[in-house]
Amino acid sequence: MALLTKTYTLDADMESHIDSELGLRLAMGPVNDRTLLLLHPYGNDEPRYRRFVVGILNLNRATATGLEKIQGRGQVVLTGRRVLGLITDGAHNATALNEAEGKVASFSLNRSDILSADIPTNWRGSPKRVILGMSSTGSAPYDIALDIQVVAVTIANGKATPSTVKAFVEALDDKAAQALL
Repeated sequence: MALLTKTYTLDADMESHIDSELGLRLAMGPVNDRTLLLLHPYGNDEPRYRRFVVGILNLNRATATGLEKIQGRGQVVLTGRRVLGLITDGAHNATALNEAEGKVASFSLNRSDILSADIPTNWRGSPKRVILGMSSTGSAPYDIALDIQVVAVTIANGKATPSTVKAFVEALDDKAAQALL
C-alpha cells in the first residue's frame, strides 16, 4: 500500500504510543527546554532520520467512497526509506485534531512509492512548496497528493532551529535519503 493513515486519541499520562503497522512511535521529548509530542520511526532498521515541523500540510487520497483528507500543522520525519507524518492541529476528514485534547493523526508512506515531485518556486527561484504524487491503484493522474507549504523548524538532538521548504526539498533528495540508511 502506498499510504497508511490513522487517527489516535492519546492518553495524557502515556510515555509513548507505538503503532507497529505504520512503523512509528509517538513520545514526549525535550525540545529547547520544553516537552513536546515527537514523532519517531519505530524499528531498528531506520536509526537515522530528519524531523521537520510543518505549518501547512495537506494530504489527499481518492478512495472508493470519496476523498480522504488530512490537513493541518505537525511534523514530518524523513528516513532513508519512508516519509512519516503527524498532524497535531487540523482535521482528518470530519474529525478535528487537537494535540491538547490528545486527538492526532499520522501517516506513513514509502519513498519508493513517490512517483512525482512538483516543487514550485517563488520569483527568486527558492522552493515555496512541495507536492508529492503517488498512486495506490497505478492510476494516472495520481490519486494521492502530499502538499507541504510551510516548513518552520528542524528538530535534532532536542534542539529546534529555523528551517525552510528548501531544506526540506534537499532532505528529500535521493542522495540525502541514502545518507540516512
